[in-house]
Amino acid sequence: MSVRRFSIHRSRRIAALAAVLGLALTACNNSIGTFWAPVAAVVGGEKIPENEVNAQVALNSSQFPGLNQGPHSNITRLDAQQQMLGIVIQQVALSHQAAKLGLSVTPTVLSASLEAIRSQYSSEASFQRALDQAGITLGDLTEARRLTLTDNNLSNSVTAGINATPDQIDAAYQQDLSSYQASYHVAYILICGHSDPSSQVCTTTPADLALAQQVEQKAQSGADFGQLAAEYSVDTSTKNNGGDLGWQQQGALPPQFEQQALALQLGQVTSQPVQTSAGYAIIKLLGKGESLADATPSINAQLEQAARNQALTEYLAKVIAATSITVNPQFGVFNRQSLLVGPPPGAVPSPAPNTNAGGGLAGP
Repeated sequence: MSVRRFSIHRSRRIAALAAVLGLALTACNNSIGTFWAPVAAVVGGEKIPENEVNAQVALNSSQFPGLNQGPHSNITRLDAQQQMLGIVIQQVALSHQAAKLGLSVTPTVLSASLEAIRSQYSSEASFQRALDQAGITLGDLTEARRLTLTDNNLSNSVTAGINATPDQIDAAYQQDLSSYQASYHVAYILICGHSDPSSQVCTTTPADLALAQQVEQKAQSGADFGQLAAEYSVDTSTKNNGGDLGWQQQGALPPQFEQQALALQLGQVTSQPVQTSAGYAIIKLLGKGESLADATPSINAQLEQAARNQALTEYLAKVIAATSITVNPQFGVFNRQSLLVGPPPGAVPSPAPNTNAGGGLAGP
């Protein structure tokens, strides 16, 4: 039942930016006026420019086969714009509500988020290339992060009081007892100095191995493992948390990593760096056999996910109901029940798009 998973193969650099760039871009905050071509919608007085909807379509072009291809490409494009516009409308409405409740993201948090993304690239030029390839500017990225982090603050506030009962958690733990007993808790330091953000594989070098061996020797000599992770690890998702990967089920991590981890005694560090597709890993075993107390947070999150989703859906519906939303007729209408943008009621269905053609705004 546990959903705890970690893939050391995945490139965290590209995943982090992809997660950011896949989110809705910000809308320009101008005065309300009559529609003209660049405006897709007005949400609570905030205009959503058409170019931002198009940027979302480009970033998610893989979801729209046949975009700009074949006899019905215009229909496919409109459908894509409608889907993306619906998402942007929801996020903008939630950000307005968060502002009313004092839950907007602070400049300090926003700056730290942007710096974390930028630091995942080998140079400023590499970071800028990633932005250019995604078809957005640094300003777009900044506003996207602001909107997303603010919405996260609101979501956390809405779901803060939703928790499973102790009996429910205990029953779930007993149901999956063998899995929890076989799980293990590890921390690691990942060494890789030659990984490109667009690649999911680290091309290790003798210098990487030498550095990994030096760091490992420091760890075995008693140096603080967490401090070493903060200083040397390239895994930005764990380096500032002591390299902690949390509790892992057997089979969740790469075989060569897991084999070395399970061979350790509690508190022990590997004697040699473990080579993986993500780089050289220095592993420390923190625990074996996840107890009920250790498992409670993850079990609670799993049990309450559906309830939290329902709470967020209901809250979003209330926010939307209280928000003034006007959509440019060329995009369709916003349905307050489905929370989506679509054709006007009674409209004649459009011919099916050509889903056999390849390509897209964002390219292959």
